[in-house]
Amino acid sequence: MRACKRLLLAELRNRQYVFLLTIGAIILLHSVVISLIIQSVDIDLIRWIDIGLISIAFFIPFLRTFTIWQDEWKRKSIQRLLTLPTSRIYLVIVKYVVIFLEVLTILILTILAMWIQWHVSNGLLFRVEPILAMEWMSIGQILNILLSITSLIFICFMSYLFGRSINRFYLQITFITVFLSLLVSITIYSIVPHFLTILVFVLTYFSFSYCLLDNKMSVE
Repeated sequence: MRACKRLLLAELRNRQYVFLLTIGAIILLHSVVISLIIQSVDIDLIRWIDIGLISIAFFIPFLRTFTIWQDEWKRKSIQRLLTLPTSRIYLVIVKYVVIFLEVLTILILTILAMWIQWHVSNGLLFRVEPILAMEWMSIGQILNILLSITSLIFICFMSYLFGRSINRFYLQITFITVFLSLLVSITIYSIVPHFLTILVFVLTYFSFSYCLLDNKMSVE
């Protein structure tokens, strides 16, 4: 666990400036939107701007699931990383935790920004009544969402590592693998929509990621 903690702290240090820049940009852009609402800009335009901002905000950690590994090759630090005296399970887990924390932080900021926008617009931006009327999510539903995010992260990890294990045309192979994995996962879940189905996906994609990193990786 100490090795895992050291790896996590090192990964967070390496990522901190880009992460803070991303968070700062999100806060700044939402502040601009809030100022537009105060200036009585058309509310429909504000909604479209919000959709764009939210899409971009969550696309950043999705893209990061690939670049967090690609950076190791760009910095030529992958060889040192793979020769560390620690289990490669920790390597996969640490990078997952970093991505998951980014997603969680962006989600919290987005919810906070939307609440402020709703308050400033005097309730015109969106109707809050249907949200308040909804039953609170059960623990199972929350776990399904968290596991779905986790599964997507491990799909991206597995796809990139699989592309790198082949090496030639690795980017094309990565995105083909992502597409096929998502297609298979969605199809299976539509047939068996159960919490355990998502858990199996998580364990499967995590195991593939670990195996690719542990056994099939050609280090340049």
